[in-house]
Amino acid sequence: MNRGGFSWRRFLGISAFKASISRKIGIPLSRSGREQKAGRWMMQGGYWLLVAMVICILAMITTLCHAGGKSPLPPTGGYIQRNAFGGGANTFDAKGRQTGSIRENPITHTQDIYDKQGNQTGTIRPNAVIPGRIEVYDSRGRQSGYIEESIVPGTSNTFSPRGRQDGYLKHNQVLKDRIDVNH
Repeated sequence: MNRGGFSWRRFLGISAFKASISRKIGIPLSRSGREQKAGRWMMQGGYWLLVAMVICILAMITTLCHAGGKSPLPPTGGYIQRNAFGGGANTFDAKGRQTGSIRENPITHTQDIYDKQGNQTGTIRPNAVIPGRIEVYDSRGRQSGYIEESIVPGTSNTFSPRGRQDGYLKHNQVLKDRIDVNH
């Protein structure tokens, strides 16, 4: 009945070696020792540090996800029409006035969005991980939303950076080179 008798671990010095390492690094190597240390830390007010870290991380995530401006896509009722000369498209408001253009960038292989004055207001590029998703970025390079194919044929849904659906794009059945915007 080996009660407190001979131990190979103690004989080979494994127990003493683990204990010396544990004292040097200040972290217990046994599960119960780690649990006790974590409990003492929490009872001494260490949880406030943990709470502060979580709040900081959430604030950073919120800041990174915030678009900060309006979408570079045309407004509700507007539309995107393929350029008759090829190589891009033009964006229009609900009254048919041109609000900008979309041109392919040969260097980055993305679609750049420009306003009427020629200033770049955003970029459209396909998502490398999720097939069928197109990401929309503002002029500062922050994601302002994304576009995904809908289950409805000829329709794509537009989403905010946080994943809320905020509109849709519909391929015009009469004018085949036109996409209507509703968001």
